[in-house]
Amino acid sequence: MAEHHSRYLILLNYDSLKTTVSHFERLDLEDFVEIDNPVDRFQHYENSSADAWGETVSGVAKISNYMASDLPEAILDGWKKSPKHNKIVLKKDFQYAGCSIVVVIKEYYSWATPKKIKCLKAFATLDVCN
Repeated sequence: MAEHHSRYLILLNYDSLKTTVSHFERLDLEDFVEIDNPVDRFQHYENSSADAWGETVSGVAKISNYMASDLPEAILDGWKKSPKHNKIVLKKDFQYAGCSIVVVIKEYYSWATPKKIKCLKAFATLDVCN
């Protein structure tokens, strides 16, 4: 489930330098089946009877020599520095977790300079439940 959402965010942002991060997910682009929140996504994918869920999502776009191997620590540090995300990561009620980081390196044409630039994009999703 976490990997599916991270891949969805990559597809959502693929043709742009922006990183739009959301818990929202459109499941079927033809029928416009939409999931507005992580709880509905848990129930859709996991058919879970868990009574507590949590989700943290992160997006990174870097135009430099940023190494993909630096991403896990950078993403976890971001979650630790955010009180709401840190609370989800540390909550003792959660027994199960799924984490995914999806990375894409793509070239974009820059209007500011007459050349293509490489951009590393990564989206991470951490889903937890009891």
